[in-house]
Amino acid sequence: MYRWIVNPIAGNHHASHVVKQFLEKRPDLKDQCFINYTKYEGHAQQLASEIIGQNTDMLIVVGGDGTLQEVLNGFTDVQNVPIAFIPTGTGNDFARGIGITKRPLAQLNKVFSECDVIRMHLGLMKTESDLIRFTTSVGVGLDADVASVINEQRFSQTLSSRFKYTSIYLRTLLKQIIFGKTKNLSLNVDGSCIRMNNTWLVTISILPYFGGGLKIAPDADWSKNDLIITTVEPINRWLLLGLLSTLFFAKHTRLKSVHTYHASAVTLDGEALLTYQVDGSTGRAKRIEIGREIHFTTFLR
Repeated sequence: MYRWIVNPIAGNHHASHVVKQFLEKRPDLKDQCFINYTKYEGHAQQLASEIIGQNTDMLIVVGGDGTLQEVLNGFTDVQNVPIAFIPTGTGNDFARGIGITKRPLAQLNKVFSECDVIRMHLGLMKTESDLIRFTTSVGVGLDADVASVINEQRFSQTLSSRFKYTSIYLRTLLKQIIFGKTKNLSLNVDGSCIRMNNTWLVTISILPYFGGGLKIAPDADWSKNDLIITTVEPINRWLLLGLLSTLFFAKHTRLKSVHTYHASAVTLDGEALLTYQVDGSTGRAKRIEIGREIHFTTFLR
């Protein structure tokens, strides 16, 4: 049985159209498909939890990065079900990071014919109250502040295209550079403590991209089992604006104000509650522990 979890409003309601168009061309699959449409935030996680124990040959997730993250956090054991992710969102950093085409119909045709199988160790983030699987990055500082603002805007307007999403992301990032505040925290990297005062950004990545295509961690690779930490030390706002322009070409890692580390485990401790982003979703915590899952998750691409 092919089970689907579809976010019908993803990509300005593009997801529903994609599913309908595909199944019209493949009537032979009709009796083998069981389709669930999400109805509210968090519904994909609930639907995924209900699939556990059912006969499932493949789980097809149609939506954006947020939909996928909900699904992965609905499973207690993700390694037993192969997942085909069909990107119809606006950011699509996960698809970009593992080499999935951003053409949904082409990707559906591929997973139902001949596709690659990859096995990836997901990221795992623990706070005082939550344990969250993630697929791209966790961050505090500028990226978290920007994600928080953008998530509020999602309730008031439709981000109907990647161009619109990226333009809003960059505009919001620019405002945060001008008016935002730095953070004070302690960063523990594999047991070594680094005190960070007035830092602009700390991002822990397992894939290269965030913010709808900005290559924050060029060395991140889905096939590896490490964490890539990117930090931006205290610099004035004008220099920070210049640093922003280098993100488009992944040249920021050459700058003296940017530091990168490879690690297997990272802990962030804030003097006060830290606003964080995890795959674009946001929350607050004083301590954030980050690692990789021991077991792998199977994706079809």
